Amino acid sequence: MAAGFSAMASISLFLDTRSNRGNRPYPLKWYFFHNSRVALLPTGLRITKSQWDTKRQRLTQRHPNFRAINQILEARMSQINLVIAEWKIRSVLANIDVMQLRDNVAHLLPPLAVYDPGLTPNGIIQSPIQPIFPYAPPTVFFEKKKTNFISWFDRYAATKSARTAEVYEHTRRRLIAYTAETGSRLESLTFEDITPMWLQGFDVFMAQTAPSANSRAIHMRNIRTVFNSAIAEELITCYPFKRFKIKTTKTRKRSLSVDDIRLLATYPCDSYTAYYRDLFMLIFYLIGINLVDLCHLTDVTRDGRIEYKRAKTGRLYSVKVEPEANALIDKLHGKSWLINILDRYKNHRDFGKHFNAALKNIGETKRNGLGGKKTVNPLFPELTTYWARHSWATIAASLDIPKETIAAALGHGGNTVTDIYIDFDVRKIDEANRRVIDWVLYGKK
Repeated sequence: MAAGFSAMASISLFLDTRSNRGNRPYPLKWYFFHNSRVALLPTGLRITKSQWDTKRQRLTQRHPNFRAINQILEARMSQINLVIAEWKIRSVLANIDVMQLRDNVAHLLPPLAVYDPGLTPNGIIQSPIQPIFPYAPPTVFFEKKKTNFISWFDRYAATKSARTAEVYEHTRRRLIAYTAETGSRLESLTFEDITPMWLQGFDVFMAQTAPSANSRAIHMRNIRTVFNSAIAEELITCYPFKRFKIKTTKTRKRSLSVDDIRLLATYPCDSYTAYYRDLFMLIFYLIGINLVDLCHLTDVTRDGRIEYKRAKTGRLYSVKVEPEANALIDKLHGKSWLINILDRYKNHRDFGKHFNAALKNIGETKRNGLGGKKTVNPLFPELTTYWARHSWATIAASLDIPKETIAAALGHGGNTVTDIYIDFDVRKIDEANRRVIDWVLYGKK
């Protein structure tokens, strides 16, 4: 089957093997290319790799109905190209994007319902084969389709963890306030309404109550993430963030130097702060594990690792427990959990507040008179649990550990094509962590 009619718009067939379906058949899709953009439309047919000839754009003889289906596909390809040709003559193509091209063809093109051995036990779909669509150029479908923003925003936020969903809810409240300020309603806002100028106005509005650019950037990134999600689902093509850049400012230091960590690890704490200092060092030894994940660890595997799914992202982690970490785990072991945090506190958030407060109380302590008020000269007045993670990354970078290894250790990435096809070697992460610990505790590079 030939490719599409015009250099401006073309169509072909694409066997979508991007997902790992094992022995199950893959969906065959129409592949639209127009103005350097791509859109896909299911044909309704699922086949195996061996049943498809990519070069010839035809089913192979391995499919039981290859002749009949090839005839149908060829006829439909010809019909689509005739439609595209007429739209070009009528100067329609120049005014639509690839998503509109696909959607208009979808109005003319019923799904292909044919023999498919992957869908039913006997290989037969109950519905009959659909006829080739009758050619009738559409007259009303070219009105620019607009997609409601907040419905997709809510749908996306609902897929996130409880903590992340709360952040999105805060963004939603700011959006409600801004749309009310501009005399509109959030429920009527579409993706197409959110232009670079709209975003600039939203930023100015938020600045009235949130002077921090980094605070405002959180809301802007949430909106951008929802846009990216809608684009990935081929719901929209508009993208205002090409021209609107999210502004941030440098944050203050949130990491300890090697000398700082050496001092903290050996500082003569009282019994109260020593507990929190040990937990901070354990987080550091475990490559900056998040507090909620530390609280819910249950055991160390037989091969000496902790393995868990991060609560925030759902990403799987496997960290080797070095001897220094193992000694602290033995010291802090819980009854129902690996670490005794939830044996002592109701939840990780309640504990986190006490944890961060205690870290700020590590330092020289003086008491005014017998039984008088105690004052503390803190070693690190702004220290929090997050500093362990930042400190590990900063020290690893100072040892010239590759950025890719540091990113993998911290769980960054996971959404790129490279991440999909490369299973990062955890031994590199193990070696990196050992180098960081050796340098901090023993001065060995």
